[in-house]
Amino acid sequence: MKKLLLIATLPRLLFGSWHLESSHAEMEKESARLQNGVTLYSDEGARVHCEELQYDEEGTLQLRGAPFVVVHFPHERGKIILKARKLAIDPEFNRPVIASGETVTELEERGIVHADRIEIFVDRQKRHLSMEQLVFIGAVDGELMERVHFNCERLSLKGEDQIFAYLQENIELKIDELNISSVGPLELTYSSKEERLLEMVLAGQSDVSFERAGEVPVTLSYEGMATYDGEKEIFHIMSNPDYGKSLLLRHKLGEVRSDRATFAIDSLTPLTLDHLRLEGSVYLNYSLDANPSLGLEPLQYATADQLIFSPKTQEVSLSAFGGKRVLLYDNTNGVKMSAKQINMQYGDTIGEERIEGVGDVRFTFKDSENE
Repeated sequence: MKKLLLIATLPRLLFGSWHLESSHAEMEKESARLQNGVTLYSDEGARVHCEELQYDEEGTLQLRGAPFVVVHFPHERGKIILKARKLAIDPEFNRPVIASGETVTELEERGIVHADRIEIFVDRQKRHLSMEQLVFIGAVDGELMERVHFNCERLSLKGEDQIFAYLQENIELKIDELNISSVGPLELTYSSKEERLLEMVLAGQSDVSFERAGEVPVTLSYEGMATYDGEKEIFHIMSNPDYGKSLLLRHKLGEVRSDRATFAIDSLTPLTLDHLRLEGSVYLNYSLDANPSLGLEPLQYATADQLIFSPKTQEVSLSAFGGKRVLLYDNTNGVKMSAKQINMQYGDTIGEERIEGVGDVRFTFKDSENE
């Protein structure tokens, strides 16, 4: 066990690499209690302010604030300020520093994170905090670089110019127009220097959407895997065949099911959507008045091998490959249409939609079928 060394009448103590100062101290053989304002500082530049400090039999410093313990950690790119109701420090750094109770962490030039508990893994050689050693636990919420907003149950952060974040359980993530809701886990790499998303891997049951101001969001629900390629600027999403479920896209164009999807990014700062591509057993179910999820007969439905949707023009392009044809059933006008490609654009009311066939276009009318 580390020994405390009393230096002066005004309590000034040495504890490993830490110096302690207080206006009141109670000393016992293997314990100590400092009150009425305590300051700790290390030779490496870390500084801690609290109302009360206790040195327990396990060799741990237990700190309590009034209301908060305030910790200043030096860092290569500035400083990190942490506030918590309680703080536990192992002076030998064999265990992580534990912050608990309404914790707030301010990452200078990077953002702010709230959590119920934080585990801080301190480098035993450098004796200061690095971004690779932060774990936030319980009711985590915050933002990074003023663009990445998140909520989850557990978050691990590391990195400097490139921030790596690992989020777990009940995840809500927002980056500009991109919104993600997932059970997780989610891994992402974000460049603080370039201020853009570099990579992302998202597993489990999730909703991924792009929401532009004043427009209906494009929302894709799936059970499977999503990856983001920062070099190609595209999201790949694939359903999990083990669950026997397809992707489900919800938008004012209706509901679309498919096996896989690709989000192509138009801009990285801010992050915006250029177009969405759905592939493999595509089924479109369009209903302007009725809710397709209620099982009501849709106004239009179609089958295809590929669907491309552009949020800028609100256009939908359906294609078929390998000698197959796109089939479109229009119950409103009593028409069945088939072609290698069908382009559609919907309005806000019935009758405003535009439908165009490309190539060898064939029609079947209900009235002619009944004759």
